[in-house]
Amino acid sequence: MAPRILVADDDTTLQKLFFHSLKMEGYEVIAAHDGNEAVEKALKERPDLVVLDVMMPGLNGFDVARKLRENPATLTLPIIMLTGLTDVQEKI
Repeated sequence: MAPRILVADDDTTLQKLFFHSLKMEGYEVIAAHDGNEAVEKALKERPDLVVLDVMMPGLNGFDVARKLRENPATLTLPIIMLTGLTDVQEKI
């Protein structure tokens, strides 16, 4: 079974880019278009990795990561955060 990656981003162009790029590398890709959907799919689909956009409608990427860390089922799930934010403090 291929490793599963949940990609949460409200930008449909980036979603498509991730989907096709990761699919070509042999990964199964699960898409979420906002933070609430990301939490729901992470709990239901049990991905091996989550890629989160910081700025999303509903819950932002930080809130999603916080919720995943609070749940014992997703406590150790690897998360990669993506951001277009330029302020150093926001990145930290």
